[in-house]
Amino acid sequence: MRKNKVNAKELLNKFLCERFETGRIYPFFADNVNKQGMFKDSIYSSNLCVSGDTIITILHNSDGIPLQIKIKDLQHFLDGYSNIQVLSYSIEFNKIMFSTITNFGMTNQNAEVVKLTCERLKGYKHELVLTKDHKIWTKNRGYIKVSELQFGDFMMISNGEYTDKFSLTSIIDKEPVYDITVEDNHNFYGNTILIHNCA
Repeated sequence: MRKNKVNAKELLNKFLCERFETGRIYPFFADNVNKQGMFKDSIYSSNLCVSGDTIITILHNSDGIPLQIKIKDLQHFLDGYSNIQVLSYSIEFNKIMFSTITNFGMTNQNAEVVKLTCERLKGYKHELVLTKDHKIWTKNRGYIKVSELQFGDFMMISNGEYTDKFSLTSIIDKEPVYDITVEDNHNFYGNTILIHNCA
């Protein structure tokens, strides 16, 4: 493999111009994230997060009864119970299941977000507020950044349905965002839409 020397300042300027003009590149400083972050496991990629009002479905005790909570309230359950599980999806086994949450935290107090609206059959709508770089599971292309969804991408809903009817709306106000790490499957349903976890 041939290697070329580049001017570091010029490379940084090109990077910043691309980020400013298109939003396609997201800077991620792995060393700083892992030294200063709240997650106990190492973070290897930037995936960003969802609004605190995002509803997730958890199992928190031995009775096996699922509970729907806002993700921003998850710490209360993590402090009070062991082995909290979240509704997730095994891509390998094509199975909706509960998987253990290993990490949780607020990842940004003032994040830019967008609203993803998915429409199911019979007109049911599901809305999710998240950062534009957060990844959504699609049947046809795997995990895709929400900002890169396109016509023909089929997103998965928690009842097992897929839908390709969606819209994206920019939100002016910034807000706190959160994320979790999910054992094995590395995904979870947020407002019934299957999304990637903090990896």
